Amino acid sequence: MKTQMLRHCPSVLVIAAALMAGACTKPDEAIVATANEAMNTDAAPSSDKVLIDVTMTQGTNMSAALSPDGQTIAIALQGVIWTLPAAGGEATAITPELMDSHEPVWSPDGSKLAFYAFAENSFSIWTMNADGSDLQKIDSGDEDARYPNFSPDGSKLLFSSDEAGGYQIWSADLATGEIEQLTLPDETGYTTPITPYFAGVGNAVYPAISPDGETIAFVVDGPMDTLFTRSVAPGAQFQVKYVAQTLGAPAWSADSSTLYVAGLTGEGGHVASVPVGEGEPTEIVSGGDVFPFRPSVTGSDLIYTADGDIKKIALEGGEATTIPFEATVTLDRTPYERKTYDLASTEPKPALGIIDPVLSPDGSKAAYAALGDLWMVDLITPESAPVNLTNDAYIDLSPSWSPDGETIAWSTDRSGITNVWLYDVASGEASQLTENQMPANAPIWSPDGTRIAYLGDALTTVFLGSTVNVIDVESKDDIVLTDPIFGPSAPGWSPDGTVVTVVNRHPVTSRFREGYNGLYVVPADGEGEAIWASPVGDKKSLGRRQWNRPAWSSEGDMVYRVDGALYSVPMTAEGAFGDPILVTEAGENPSWSADGSKLIY
Repeated sequence: MKTQMLRHCPSVLVIAAALMAGACTKPDEAIVATANEAMNTDAAPSSDKVLIDVTMTQGTNMSAALSPDGQTIAIALQGVIWTLPAAGGEATAITPELMDSHEPVWSPDGSKLAFYAFAENSFSIWTMNADGSDLQKIDSGDEDARYPNFSPDGSKLLFSSDEAGGYQIWSADLATGEIEQLTLPDETGYTTPITPYFAGVGNAVYPAISPDGETIAFVVDGPMDTLFTRSVAPGAQFQVKYVAQTLGAPAWSADSSTLYVAGLTGEGGHVASVPVGEGEPTEIVSGGDVFPFRPSVTGSDLIYTADGDIKKIALEGGEATTIPFEATVTLDRTPYERKTYDLASTEPKPALGIIDPVLSPDGSKAAYAALGDLWMVDLITPESAPVNLTNDAYIDLSPSWSPDGETIAWSTDRSGITNVWLYDVASGEASQLTENQMPANAPIWSPDGTRIAYLGDALTTVFLGSTVNVIDVESKDDIVLTDPIFGPSAPGWSPDGTVVTVVNRHPVTSRFREGYNGLYVVPADGEGEAIWASPVGDKKSLGRRQWNRPAWSSEGDMVYRVDGALYSVPMTAEGAFGDPILVTEAGENPSWSADGSKLIY
């Protein structure tokens, strides 16, 4: 056991659940050095290593870019940029294998390549010489940046960043470092997502300036992606040029009259030729697994990627030819001793851990899940053996003690589908509470003992989508409080029972799933607006969602997890916070006793 001084409590017992189990990025400099100095250096393998070469001749979601002189193709394959002869052949890796590099583009003079990479815990824009030397990170702001493309004179890099108002188009002056925003959220129709589950709408991506320097093309996502053009002059109107279910980056013809773009529709992939002026779009490629990346346009041909290959086709259409390549990687396949498990044994073995520990209202007992059953242990006499409450063939998880200590709610699949059941502590009798056709998980009693909040699966699993529900224990009236949420924690109740909160991802933009874990607070009666709140601000995440349930005491103290540690902070139902204090430097899944004097984790 551990003791810890906590707010409001002169001597509070903090019980580490693990004690009961026995009873039952690289910095810029390093990346540059890796690319410029170490990448072509073969480390001498030790005598006992077993290294094998694997040669790839196809790729999944592979992009390709033809150099301006038509002699070299750069491809992004397995997170590495490679170059190979335009006619095909052996590919040479020119970026570090751990840099996670994507969608290369050539400078107009062919001397440099730009790409984006997940190199320092975020996506950023990089340039390098055509041979991979002189790797440089471009200052593109503090947020993620992707999809670079050079201006026609090579003096600027255009890119998309979520620096301000979703993904918008920006440009960086390569000489001065000056950054300029070219599109605005009001122009693209972007709205900040306020619910945890969302779809991308209004993000401007894939910029490309015409060779004559007069027009910029880009894609705005939505239920259908839209290819727009507009004059490079500030304030110019957007012009709709093409719409498809999904669109990749557009490429210009040399005379600035036509855009070429790969896309997906319900019928499959395609590559379209889109006139900028008069005329209707036509499909050069129809069908197949076309990868939605920027094609390359030569005088009479177009290079794109599809079906795992690099392909070339005449601008007028016809039969595509495949450009063959071989990209070889070396893999460490040194044998190692595998741990063996005696899965056929029926001998009892000690449990190596427990999950979901919760305190009885008076703090004298703990219930938890282990080995697929519910267990209870007496904390006053810890030498006493844990009691198996369910001892059955079903999966029993997530116990929650009623405020009067008489009933434990838990999730079990004993009815065929996981639902919330109630266990009478005195009699040992069990009764089913929810009768959902989709699994119901993570029940938590309200402070007054009349309601239970729980997670209801809305998609395949709770990790993909679940709603926060509240059910009345007496009448079984069930209220759905939220739309489907992506992988939330178990719920927590405010001391007055007016709101329910879960730890969930607060989205940064609507284009990707990225975001920061925060507290999503919803009215318990289903009326009114939900709010986001976080004791660590909106640029830092609370701990893992599924193992980081919010613990809100009767005194109004919220215990949360961040950087592996547990903190306690006063929190109101309106999402206002006081000053936090450290509870423990390592812990998760906290739960209070009813009077707020004890905490188990």
